[in-house]
Amino acid sequence: MWKKLEHTFIRSLGPSAITDLHSNFKSNRLLITIAGDQLTGKSSLSNALKLSPEIQTAANGRIHQRSTGQTMRELAAEKNVSIGELSNILAKDTNNNQDGGIVDINLDYRTIKLILGEEEEDTDQTSPSSLLILEGRQPAVMATYCTERIPSHTQLPFRVYLKCSVYEQAIRYIDREISASARIEVEKYLPPGDNKMYPTMENVLEQIEGQPFQGRDQVIRGIRSTMHRDQQDQQRFDMLYGKELNYRNTLFYDLVVDTSNISSKEKVQTVGDAWIKWIEKQTLEC
Repeated sequence: MWKKLEHTFIRSLGPSAITDLHSNFKSNRLLITIAGDQLTGKSSLSNALKLSPEIQTAANGRIHQRSTGQTMRELAAEKNVSIGELSNILAKDTNNNQDGGIVDINLDYRTIKLILGEEEEDTDQTSPSSLLILEGRQPAVMATYCTERIPSHTQLPFRVYLKCSVYEQAIRYIDREISASARIEVEKYLPPGDNKMYPTMENVLEQIEGQPFQGRDQVIRGIRSTMHRDQQDQQRFDMLYGKELNYRNTLFYDLVVDTSNISSKEKVQTVGDAWIKWIEKQTLEC
C-alpha cells in the first residue's frame, strides 16, 4: 500500500528521503489527527480541543497544535513566495500539475517529520505525556504511515475525520469568507437540507442563482471559486500516492463525526470522550 508514496518521496525529495525518516525518530507523545473536507470544522475543533480542560488534564497541560496551513506558511517563506502564490499553485488544474504535486509532497513529508518529532523546537513536546493535535487534509494518512512503516514509532495516533452536509459547507463558506449579512440573505432563498436535497454544490447554486438577494454576484463567484477544491485535492493525492492513500478513505480513521447539526461544545465533547476511551483501551491492550 505504501510503495507508491515512498517512490514519490524518493523521486521528488531525493534517494535518502525514506531512510532519513527511519533514522531520525524522536517522539512517542500522544497524537490526535483531524482531517476532512474544507469547511467541516477542522480548525475550530483543533482550537477547542487545545482549550478543553479534560484534554489538558490528560496531556498534563502540554499540548502542541499544528495545521497544514502553518506548514504552508513556512514553506512559502522558504521559497520566498506569498501564501497566496503557494495556494494558487495548488489550485491549478490537477491534470499534469507537477508544481502542485511538489507542494503536496513537501507538505506531507513535513507532516511526517512533525509526527516523528523532528521539527519541534520545544523538546518537552516530544515527551510521552504531551499531546500533538495535527489538523489538515492528510495527517491521518501520514500518521498511519509512521505507525506501519517506521518500526521505532510505537505511539498510535487517534485519527478523527470530520464531515458535514453540502448545505452546511455553503453556509459556512458564505459566513466566513463573505459576511454574516450575506449568509442571512442567502438563507432566505436556500431552505436547509441534507445531501439528498443538495448532493453537490452545483445544486446549491441552482437554488440561489436566480434569486435577487443583496450581494448575490459575490456569493456566486465565491462558491464557484471553491466548489471543486475537495475534488481537486482528492485527484492530486490519487495521482501522487494511489487511490487508497487519500484522506477521504475512512479506513484511516478511528472516529468519524458529522458536524452538520451539532454545536462546537458537542463536537469537542464527542471527540474528547472518544479519545480518552481510546487511550484507556490502548493502555489495557499493552
